[in-house]
Amino acid sequence: MAICWASGNREETVFENPDRIDLGRSNLRNHLSFGGGIHLCMGAQLARLEARVALEELLSRTSRFEMGGPAQHLPSVFVRTPSELPIAIRA
Repeated sequence: MAICWASGNREETVFENPDRIDLGRSNLRNHLSFGGGIHLCMGAQLARLEARVALEELLSRTSRFEMGGPAQHLPSVFVRTPSELPIAIRA
């Protein structure tokens, strides 16, 4: 038996339509990206702040962005890692 970490944030009993990116989910904070409890990542707050600043800057400088093609993933039994994520950004 093996633990597949990548499946934790795509659990159908926790997230409706788990393969869809939905930033408006009512239970969005139930993700496992930074662990939890005594195992919470020490850098979680810094990572959240960095992501927020990066997204605010990106969104303030663009009018639209969309997928520029399908995402490609590296084969792995442990993590779901994109090798290509084409995005078209419009200023």
